[in-house]
Amino acid sequence: MKTKIRTEVAKLWYIAWPVLIGQLATVGMSVADVVMTGHYSAQDLATVALGTSLWAIVLVTVMGIMIAVNAVVAHEVGAEAFDKIPHIVRQAMWMAFGVGLVACLLLNLSTIVFDYLQLEPLIQNKATEFVRVISIGMPAFAMYRALYSYTTSLSHTKPVMVIAIIGLIFNIVVNYLFIYGKFGFPQLGSTGCALATGLGMWLMLGLMIWWTHHAPEYHQTFPFTHREGPKWTEIRSMLRIGLPIGVTYFAEVSAFCAVGLLVARFGVVAISANQIALNFSSLLFMVPMSLGIALTTRVGQTLGEQDLVHARFVSWVGVGVSLFFAIFSAILLALSRYVVAEAYLGYCGASGGSQSPPVSGNIPIARCGASDALLRTTRL
Repeated sequence: MKTKIRTEVAKLWYIAWPVLIGQLATVGMSVADVVMTGHYSAQDLATVALGTSLWAIVLVTVMGIMIAVNAVVAHEVGAEAFDKIPHIVRQAMWMAFGVGLVACLLLNLSTIVFDYLQLEPLIQNKATEFVRVISIGMPAFAMYRALYSYTTSLSHTKPVMVIAIIGLIFNIVVNYLFIYGKFGFPQLGSTGCALATGLGMWLMLGLMIWWTHHAPEYHQTFPFTHREGPKWTEIRSMLRIGLPIGVTYFAEVSAFCAVGLLVARFGVVAISANQIALNFSSLLFMVPMSLGIALTTRVGQTLGEQDLVHARFVSWVGVGVSLFFAIFSAILLALSRYVVAEAYLGYCGASGGSQSPPVSGNIPIARCGASDALLRTTRL
């Protein structure tokens, strides 16, 4: 039994670790945004915190919806029905395009929330502009996640890692150019940060399409051999899986991001402290999310093989690994809260220690997110 568990953990980790690196690189964009805008000005850091509170809610909801593609494609991989996969992916791209447009619209409409937060006029205008600019990347992000689910379902997770790292580097460079106005580019502050992220999403989509077109691993299931219109039957079946996951993700992330909006009335320091705490906890959050994606692939493949007993075994192995990490991350957050606070404040250019207590006080609260590791791996 121990050998069987070790074997399954190894298979799970083989899929999960490139996904984890990719997820950390993606979250690294947010870390770069916080650090670079914080160094620019406290007002722009507060703007990024407020704008990201709305952006993250919609972004994570879209991620949850698109996990349906992972489950459907993985099932066909397990059943060795590779001829069905191109059609599924083409319909998934249509679904993603529609989901991305709706998400873009909802993100722009959500800026009305700022009218009720008693914000300084400058901060409110900056935050509204941030959300509207960054929303240009939402359709690209949804389609990228469709292809992301496709490639992870095939157990080809290297492109996810490489493309996310390229996206992170792109984000940092474009942030530098547009936040600070270097080399003749306009000095846009937080708006430049939003522009970099939005453009980065389109870059990542383009790179993923290019990779699937040229890598030999995708020749058997390559989806873009011809044009195909949307078929509501297939899209509806994927939405039936994805929408409940997306709603669950929405509820979870809203509980955290809503705090960032509620503390807005307490000023720039409170907004920034809350953002730094959530920013660090989101790094740890990527581990259970990566395990969940890997486990969805493994369970989908075993279900496709019609091996229900092994699928249940795989599920419980994933839950066990996630429980271990949940305990580990809670302890890590408890012990490192002051170190984390000082590191962020140092990089953000804070000159005094008076801001450290609010940040370090928020990080223990973020420990409750560690239990999400279990939810992440039992979602399906």
